[in-house]
Amino acid sequence: MASKPYLHSITMEHIVHTINKHHLSVRVDKIEEREMIIYDPKDKWVLLRLLDDDYLWSTLTEQSYEVNGKKELA
Repeated sequence: MASKPYLHSITMEHIVHTINKHHLSVRVDKIEEREMIIYDPKDKWVLLRLLDDDYLWSTLTEQSYEVNGKKELA
């Protein structure tokens, strides 16, 4: 996952938007004026899936999905 080319461009704004859009159980708190992801071991897979970009929104059905395989379209 650390080798994903998109990781350098992800912002906390993107992360928080995705958490809210998909109603994920990942907690974000402000610590010393910075938003930080709060790691909770019981939600480790949700966090890993979030960072692996496995939560997607369908423009056709307007449904939220968790995916385990992605083929990038040109």
